Amino acid sequence: MEEKNLNKEYYLDNGATTAQYDQVTDKVAQISKSCYGNSSSLHSKGVEAERHIKQAQNILADILGVRPEEIYFTSGGTESNNIAISGSILGNLRKGRHLITTKVEHSAVLEVFKHYESEGYNVDYISPDENGRVDADDVIAAIRPDTVIVSCMAVNNETGCLQPVLEIGSKINALKDKPYFHIDAVQAFGKMPVKPESLHADMLSISAHKFHG
Repeated sequence: MEEKNLNKEYYLDNGATTAQYDQVTDKVAQISKSCYGNSSSLHSKGVEAERHIKQAQNILADILGVRPEEIYFTSGGTESNNIAISGSILGNLRKGRHLITTKVEHSAVLEVFKHYESEGYNVDYISPDENGRVDADDVIAAIRPDTVIVSCMAVNNETGCLQPVLEIGSKINALKDKPYFHIDAVQAFGKMPVKPESLHADMLSISAHKFHG
C-alpha cells in the first residue's frame, strides 16, 4: 500500500492573500540591499530610489490606463481605501454631508463610513439581493445634491460576487452634478479588467498581496 504524505501542505486561501512570486522576492531583496536611499534626496542613492518608484508607476499606469502621476503607493488596501474616501470627504466640505456605500463592503471601507457617520454625516448603506449583489438603480436612486462620494467594491472578498460597478459608474457619469465614485478593486485586480476610465471611476484601490506581489 502506498504511504500517503500527511504533512504535505495545500494552500487554499488565495482569496485572503497570495504567496509572493520568487522573482518579486528577489527583486525586493535586491533593491532593498542596493537602493536604500530616500527617494526625496538629491544624492545618487536618492535619485536611484526615485527612478525605481517612477518605473513602477509607469508600469502600473500602463496597465490601468492612467497617468503615472495618478498612481499613489500606500501600505496596502486599507490605507488606500481610507485615503480615497477620507480625502474626497475632507476635500469637499462645501459639497455636503451625504455618503453612499453598500452593506457588503470590506471592513476597510465600512469602518471609514461608520466613522463619518459618528461625526454627523448621513450615510446610505445599499442592501444587496439574496445573491449578495446590489442593484445599480438602488445606488443611483440614493444620490442627492449633497452626496460627496459613492464607494462600491468590484468583487466581494468573501463570496466572490461581482458588483455592477460599470453600470454604477456609467450612470453616475451621466449625472450633471455627480459625486465622486470610488471602487475597491483589491479583490478584482489581476482577475478582471479594472481600468478606472472604462469604469468611470475617480479612484480605484488595489493591493499587491492579492496578486503575488
